Amino acid sequence: MNDKLIYNVRPPRKVFPTESWLPTKADSFARVLFSDQSERAADIIFFPDYPRSFRIRIYSPTHRIDFDVSAHLGSGLKICPTSQTFRCCWTEQVVESLMRAGILRKELELA
Repeated sequence: MNDKLIYNVRPPRKVFPTESWLPTKADSFARVLFSDQSERAADIIFFPDYPRSFRIRIYSPTHRIDFDVSAHLGSGLKICPTSQTFRCCWTEQVVESLMRAGILRKELELA
């Protein structure tokens, strides 16, 4: 992803036939819709007790994958929680998408 971020990929989980592949968006999550992959979406889940980390949950019709993401203390990046829905491309770099959406910002921009 980026040398300023630490991430941990959790094992994929299959979507059961009784589940909707894309659950209803929670009010506290950001949602990402991919313009170039209509059968994929993601939620960005923020943790109030951990202001330097968040989870990216990617949805597809068959699987769900979670990535836990943290910013290094000296990275100069700040996580700015939002509950907006935004669009990006599946082929775009994750950090670029998050910065364009305002979820990741350089701390100098916030001063």
